[in-house]
Amino acid sequence: MASPDKELTFADRRQATFVALLAACLFCLAGFVVYVLNAFDEEVEDIEDFLAQVETVIFDGYLNLDKLDRLDLENCSSVHLLAMREILFGQSYIRDIIARKSGQPMCSVIFGPVQSSAGQPESYFTSSRGLIVRKEQGQSNYGPNFSGYSIGNERYDLVYSNDFARAFVPEGRQYQMVFLSSEGVKPVTGETALYTGEITSVLDWRWASGLQVELCSDSFPVCLATMRHMDSWLADAASNLGLIFFAGCFVAWIGYRQRCKVLLRRRSLKSRILRGLSEQCFYPQFQPIVTMESKQVIGCEVLARFEDEYGPIYPDQFIPLIQELDQTWPFSAYMLDRALNELSLQAALPDAFRVSFNLYPSDVSSGAIAGVASIQSARNSRFALTFEIIEDQFLDEELARQHLAALHERGYTIAIDDFGKGYSNLQQIQKIHCQLLKIDRSFVVELEEGAIRASLIPNIIEIARKADLRLVAEGIENNEQYEVLRDWGVEFGQGWLFGKPMAAEALAELCR
Repeated sequence: MASPDKELTFADRRQATFVALLAACLFCLAGFVVYVLNAFDEEVEDIEDFLAQVETVIFDGYLNLDKLDRLDLENCSSVHLLAMREILFGQSYIRDIIARKSGQPMCSVIFGPVQSSAGQPESYFTSSRGLIVRKEQGQSNYGPNFSGYSIGNERYDLVYSNDFARAFVPEGRQYQMVFLSSEGVKPVTGETALYTGEITSVLDWRWASGLQVELCSDSFPVCLATMRHMDSWLADAASNLGLIFFAGCFVAWIGYRQRCKVLLRRRSLKSRILRGLSEQCFYPQFQPIVTMESKQVIGCEVLARFEDEYGPIYPDQFIPLIQELDQTWPFSAYMLDRALNELSLQAALPDAFRVSFNLYPSDVSSGAIAGVASIQSARNSRFALTFEIIEDQFLDEELARQHLAALHERGYTIAIDDFGKGYSNLQQIQKIHCQLLKIDRSFVVELEEGAIRASLIPNIIEIARKADLRLVAEGIENNEQYEVLRDWGVEFGQGWLFGKPMAAEALAELCR
């Protein structure tokens, strides 16, 4: 299958490439944003799970302290040690239980009776719930490499190793756990100075370091901070980001092909129009023009239509393309000749039947309209020809006025189409020998709504009266519009109320 860009110009391919790259960039950006947001959600879920497990351990500690307090044993007897061992048995994270008397260590499950309090850790701080937290590290009874802390009250301590928290830390993260006390933030385990207490929106993306999350418990005075460094995040994200990149490349490829197809179709419209001019794919339809007093059909406007083997091309598509292709006069000459020939075959149409035909302003400016004299059907027509020109800056040019004057001298009527939308004024109208004004349909459509544009119609009527010009109102679609315009003194009307564009035969039937 041939590539869709084989008939495109370099400029077209460059435009398609730009559109494709823009689509790919937007896709990749959206994919990256979605991925990062998902990464944020995963970090929050991970630290929430981390905190939930820490809360479970702390809660179990409260329960165990409550059980110990209910032992009601004063001495470090074998019964007392056995009861403490039963509580310690099956605990995954409690390293030891220490019994105290008058605040001093009395015995522990691991070491039995304590002979001396020397070397025992001092209180680190007291929590808001009255629990005493002590650090257990360095040269302690648990060995020189032991690092942990104990939580307890005046009677018992539960000794925890720092390893318990590390077991809950999501892979690839640094962490710190702190307790909140009346004395401030107290680091307990993990990295130092990781917890800041400054992250109030849960997440804080720090490109210089990584993704840091901080979360505090609602049930206990404990907070956690985790940090995932960028290199770790990028290592995990590489495959997903690569997938987004390749998907973006696919989007670029699809976007390029689709844009090429659009541009090719646009170019093919031009090809169809050029072929249509030579193969007579353009044909005329005729919309009636009536007198406002009696609704009698006294003329028509020639409207161009197009249809070939691929279907129709609508006027708003082919009219600007014809100008772009520099085929305005060949098109106009062909349509004028064909329309007059079709109308001349209709005997029901009276002599001096008014036939309005639209001209391109560029043909007026260039003088191409002088070619009307060489069109036999126009030169010998029994109809009264009116040439409509839309308001355009070309009408300011002296040559354009001279060319229109030449048409006027040959007996043709000059009309300003879509009056009120463009450049014309009273002085200009007089200079171009205009005899007819056609009120643009946009003014008529807004009559029922009482819009500002509709309120300008009386001004247009006054301009026509002062210049001794006749008026045609376009786009009349209902009786309300018709009655208002008739009462204001508009002489002629055109619109779907009187008839849609139709073939010459149907127009003749309407005139019978």
